[in-house]
Amino acid sequence: MNNYTGRKRSDIVRKNISDGVRNSKHSEIMKSDVVRKKISIGLNKFFSENGGAVSRGEKHSKAVGKYTKGRFNVNPKNIYELSNRTKTKIIKRLELSCCICNWNEDSVDIHHIIAKKDGGVNDHYNLTPLCPNHHRLAGNKKIPVEKLITLEQIVGDCWKDVYYG
Repeated sequence: MNNYTGRKRSDIVRKNISDGVRNSKHSEIMKSDVVRKKISIGLNKFFSENGGAVSRGEKHSKAVGKYTKGRFNVNPKNIYELSNRTKTKIIKRLELSCCICNWNEDSVDIHHIIAKKDGGVNDHYNLTPLCPNHHRLAGNKKIPVEKLITLEQIVGDCWKDVYYG
């Protein structure tokens, strides 16, 4: 027999909403500075006691690679062979800036100099880092191609040094 027999739907909804409020207050408490500090102390203690058991950097990448079952690209030819998340990480690690205005407040966009729909390829000689504003202008062909500096000219193959695949 269900617990809601004889109760109105509005009473059930009201109870569920009040439970949700109680849960949100609980999450606010969990986010307090005291709890964060305790978690931080606990994690620092764990890492100091188990430092050798926790892998980082290249060692970590190889350990993770064992379990990805070939889903990562061991030797990518260009940055576009990688996932969007990995591309973003590489761009941030390289600290790339817009090749027009040197904007680097956030991650730059990678623009195809010759659009893929026009036969362009994903190779670095056809890619350039641009800020969102210049990317929009370049996409509308308002920036001459001659002003764009290719990714190949900027980073060459050194992008592979910051890719931990």
